[in-house]
Amino acid sequence: MNKQANPVDWAELIKDYRASAQSMSAWCQANNLKVHQLTYQLQKEKRNKTLGSINWLPLGLAEAADTSITVKVGPYQIIIKGGFDPYLLKKVVFALSNL
Repeated sequence: MNKQANPVDWAELIKDYRASAQSMSAWCQANNLKVHQLTYQLQKEKRNKTLGSINWLPLGLAEAADTSITVKVGPYQIIIKGGFDPYLLKKVVFALSNL
C-alpha cells in the first residue's frame, strides 16, 4: 500500500479494518500502514459525517424600504441613507469636527 491512498481506497480500507476485529496496531502492520495514517483517516471520516449531517435552515432577509443610520459628530447629527457618497460624508465629518 502506498502512502498516498485516494479517498476511495481509504473508504475500503476503513471498512476492512472495522470488519477485521484486529487491533489497530495489528491491522496496520498487516496492511503495511502506520497507525497514525489510519487514525487520521478515521477522524477525517467522522468529521465529514458530522458536517454532512448538519441541516441548515434558509434565512430570508427582506430589504428594508428605508434604511438609514445616524452619525453624531459633537453636537451635530448626520442621517445617512442608502446610496450616499462616502467622499462627501468624509468631507462633511471633517468640516463638522473642525467647528
